[in-house]
Amino acid sequence: MNPKNLTLCLVLAGVLLSGCSGRLKLGPGWEGEKVIAEGMAPYDGKDLAAAKAGALAAAQRRAVEQVVGVYVSGQTQVQQAMAINQKILSRTQGFIKRYKILKEGREGDSWKMKISAVVLVQDIGTALDDMKLVSPPVNSVRVLVMLRESVNSALAADDNATQGVYRSLGKKQTFALMNKPSGDLKPEDVADDRSVIEMGRRMGAAVVISGNADVYRLDGVSQLGSGFVPYRARVSLKAFSVSNGQLMAEASREASGIDPVENISIKKAMLAAGELAGQDITGPLENSVRAGVPVTVRVLALTGLDQLKKFQDVLRGIPGIQEIVLNRYVRGDAEISAYSQNITGEEIAASVLRMKPFPLDPQTVTQFEVVFKIPE
Repeated sequence: MNPKNLTLCLVLAGVLLSGCSGRLKLGPGWEGEKVIAEGMAPYDGKDLAAAKAGALAAAQRRAVEQVVGVYVSGQTQVQQAMAINQKILSRTQGFIKRYKILKEGREGDSWKMKISAVVLVQDIGTALDDMKLVSPPVNSVRVLVMLRESVNSALAADDNATQGVYRSLGKKQTFALMNKPSGDLKPEDVADDRSVIEMGRRMGAAVVISGNADVYRLDGVSQLGSGFVPYRARVSLKAFSVSNGQLMAEASREASGIDPVENISIKKAMLAAGELAGQDITGPLENSVRAGVPVTVRVLALTGLDQLKKFQDVLRGIPGIQEIVLNRYVRGDAEISAYSQNITGEEIAASVLRMKPFPLDPQTVTQFEVVFKIPE
């Protein structure tokens, strides 16, 4: 453990209570989660029974949708809308233990109904799991490459060396390569390593590769003949973890480019040096990332789905977390797997406590497990 994490552990240790490890289990007599939902159906003043039935069905569907939302991200819901509709939402009544109509009445050309429904949360989670919709993300690291490129000591807007680095990284499934921000970059955006790390944090990268790429003309190389313009490029790379700024790997290589056209000679040299440096940094970078080992995050004594969603949003907002998966939610106790490449449980705990979504007491904090409890 690096000194930063060790210090963090010591700080948190002062507030930790007794450990609360162990799997969450279905308690006796627990029927499900109470959910408030509303639904509407067309009503022209003639068939009230049909309008009420339609509004009730819509409210029940909305209640089940709220539970689906804590298991499946919004993006997955959009991508798998048809499958979720066929397997879950078309069987809404099978996931509702009971319901109570809280309020109903006509609103314009519609009949509106508000219900309180006991939804079988675990049954929905099991159904989604059987559909293979809720699964860990591919073990790939989101990488942003931003280099300071110059030609004959003058800063250039080209990204030839950057493309060379991407060529090497793109050969590895470990890395999910990110495009640079759209629009013109200002010199200060890539002025130093810290600026590049901050840009990566804003864009959601897990790793940034910063560095310098310089190319200069080789004068006095007579054996090539007067028709060729030779250039030599040097590319130096440093890979940083976005979550903590830690240096993960570095590499530096040189290469030449020769062509009768000067701009093509420059491009050849930069591409070749970038690709070679990218090859050199790939191995050490792969060894540095902690691929696919999730941190288990448990939060106990939640008051309901709204609070669970708020806690999930906080986890998703922590830089470097790629995905979160709700494993189970029973009687207000939730177990979540947080997937990242280089974020520890100690760092997650510190981020959650700093963001303060609501009062939380840390119970257990280790590298791979965090347990919070909402105080009574």
